[in-house]
Amino acid sequence: MLKKTHLAFGSVCGLAVLPYLPVLGIHIPEPSLSMQTPGFETYGAAVLLGALLPDIDKKGTAISRRVPVLPWLFSKVFGHRTALHSLLFVWLLYTYLPYWLPMPFVIGLVIGVLSHLLGDMMTHQGIRLLWPLPFDIRLPITFETGGKIEYVILKVLTVVAAYQVADITSLLPWIIKGFYAIMYALG
Repeated sequence: MLKKTHLAFGSVCGLAVLPYLPVLGIHIPEPSLSMQTPGFETYGAAVLLGALLPDIDKKGTAISRRVPVLPWLFSKVFGHRTALHSLLFVWLLYTYLPYWLPMPFVIGLVIGVLSHLLGDMMTHQGIRLLWPLPFDIRLPITFETGGKIEYVILKVLTVVAAYQVADITSLLPWIIKGFYAIMYALG
């Protein structure tokens, strides 16, 4: 998947699981237009970072250009779509990062990374989800990275993310009323 599709998919996944986090004992304040919500902002930023983080193992990606030494090291030692595209990597993040970082950030990062893994499993190449086991895992229906199907998926994800944000911030009823008013005016 391309960067923009990973970001859109990460956003959709991060917003989709937000209502279910309290069931797991994780409380992240929902966003509000009237006040800042630092827990949600931390969570949201971490989801977006996590949606890109596994690609730090490949030179030339958006995230690898920000940290010049790590892509070279990861690609030499592990290769692309191996260690950082595995459940072991997710487990390490979830197990050890809470010692140093706030839980909303850790949960957001893990959700972003999981969305990245799921997204790359939809591509022809697949990922080494069970690394260090030496086989690629992909979903039954795949598409070419950067192809027409990914473009359509990106557009759908963008609409879904906009809907989710509007719903969470209680703007959805106003947007629907505005849409109907425009449709009525157009006749």
